[in-house]
Amino acid sequence: MSRDYYTAREAMTVLGLSKTEFHRRSQQGRIPKYTPPGKKQSLYPAAEIDALARSMNMIFELHDRFVFSRSTIAEQE
Repeated sequence: MSRDYYTAREAMTVLGLSKTEFHRRSQQGRIPKYTPPGKKQSLYPAAEIDALARSMNMIFELHDRFVFSRSTIAEQE
């Protein structure tokens, strides 16, 4: 198989998603897929899956840096 595409299992691993969440997002069109003519099994473009994984990781890294605290009345104005 060409490394231009991942299988569903490989894409799930790269993205760190459960099978259910992966297929839900795929059905919603949030995970790009390609089904070759005459085939039932879809393939997932490696470049796009890798980019999606990087952006997901960036969001989680930023999330760890957020610090929430109670605001004062002056800060709310």
